[in-house]
Amino acid sequence: MVAIATSVRAHGDRNGLLLRRLGPRAMNSKTYEKMNSTASGIVGVVESLRIKLEVLDGEIKADEKGMAEYERQIKQLQIQKEEIQKRLDANKVWAENYDRDVGPFQSTYGKNTESIKKQYDKARNFHEKGIEMLQQDFGYHPLFKHPKDTFSAVPFRPKRL
Repeated sequence: MVAIATSVRAHGDRNGLLLRRLGPRAMNSKTYEKMNSTASGIVGVVESLRIKLEVLDGEIKADEKGMAEYERQIKQLQIQKEEIQKRLDANKVWAENYDRDVGPFQSTYGKNTESIKKQYDKARNFHEKGIEMLQQDFGYHPLFKHPKDTFSAVPFRPKRL
């Protein structure tokens, strides 16, 4: 046992010195059990916190992987968005040019189709006259070919519009 001397006379010791013991005091069983129970509780809490920390570390790593995947998806979607925007801009330019270039033709579409119809009807009439001339001058019959015919053709009649 180690003792130190202090100069305190309050307790009426001999020679005015108070002796104190250094080191742990002797414990009774009740104090020991209480301290052991407290230490076990602390160890349990520390172990529980360590396990929770490991779980959280695993979740953080999984979240980081997930975040990287989301960032990759976002980049892909941004690239798609840019491509779609480029196509949209090109389509707008095409639509403006279409209105400028084709617009005048569309405004005259009715006149053009009427003119084409007139030309077709003329050609049809001339074709009919040509068939009549072949029948009169050469003995051509559109449905029958005679053995003595020197003229050969495939019968054709333009449709009416």
